[in-house]
Amino acid sequence: MGSKDERKKKPVVEIARSDYQLTKAEMEEEIVIDASPEELLRAVVRDVDVKLVDPKKKR
Repeated sequence: MGSKDERKKKPVVEIARSDYQLTKAEMEEEIVIDASPEELLRAVVRDVDVKLVDPKKKR
């Protein structure tokens, strides 16, 4: 198990800016979430830091 600081560190979640429009291919892409309901619940209620990104720019 990691140190106390490692466990308290918030993950960074990157989300697209609100003015970003999906392409047709992105809208039709199938989404699969490989997690149990319990894992999804933990992910949804966890504190995170949010970073806005422009999906059109290369990383």
